[in-house]
Amino acid sequence: MGRNARLERIKEIIGKEDIGTQEMLAEKLAVSGFKVTQATLSRDMRELGVVKKRGRNGRLIYSLPGEEEQVSGATKGAARMIESFVTGIDLSGNLIVIKTMPGHAQGVAASIDRLALSGILGTIAGDDTILVVTENPKKGRTIVKGLEDMLAGRKH
Repeated sequence: MGRNARLERIKEIIGKEDIGTQEMLAEKLAVSGFKVTQATLSRDMRELGVVKKRGRNGRLIYSLPGEEEQVSGATKGAARMIESFVTGIDLSGNLIVIKTMPGHAQGVAASIDRLALSGILGTIAGDDTILVVTENPKKGRTIVKGLEDMLAGRKH
């Protein structure tokens, strides 16, 4: 059972039950066959955009953001990754080559994938280089402009 299955199970648990602590969530995950460390669980929850809110009984419980908040969270996360780890962006037709600090290409590529940008056919990541294939050169220019804005610290 991989990471994506674990993330889906976290969403199911939080969506159905009043979970107030990471320990409670970790126990529920363990029953489902997912043994996680506190660090992994924190990372997963941050990626999912999990927040605390008041439950029906007034206690604070974990909650998933609405779809609009998820998009905003993905944009903020991608902008943070791009600002922190991207060292260059080049465009050649419908191909975008993104250079990152060593060891960070896969994380940056994953954050770009989570944006689900229209016009991206796919990403391939190595250690410090990402290849982004776009539908056409025009889409490539549009996507590069957005990525460069994030690199410059201007959030969309």
